[in-house]
Amino acid sequence: MTIEGKVVLITGASEGIGKSIALLLSKKGAKVALAARSKDKLDNLAAELNDAFAVQVDMVDENAVTATISAELRQQGYQVCLLYRAARATFCTLLAQKQFVY
Repeated sequence: MTIEGKVVLITGASEGIGKSIALLLSKKGAKVALAARSKDKLDNLAAELNDAFAVQVDMVDENAVTATISAELRQQGYQVCLLYRAARATFCTLLAQKQFVY
């Protein structure tokens, strides 16, 4: 399976493992949606990547996750094929209102 051209939503993308995963997947040709609380760090990272955008959201707030990320992905015209969870929250409700627990 190739990741090229696929959309990957990475939470906790502003630093650490999430940032490293974003850099790697972008190099492999993925379209990267970056989510975290730190808008400045996300914007700087998005500027470094080929096809990426930043979404500021607190992953511990389920309503914010559902509303903010889902709306932003739809606005950008993206449908997520992969979700990488790198934040501390124990839930993430997205798009089809399915519950992802990691």
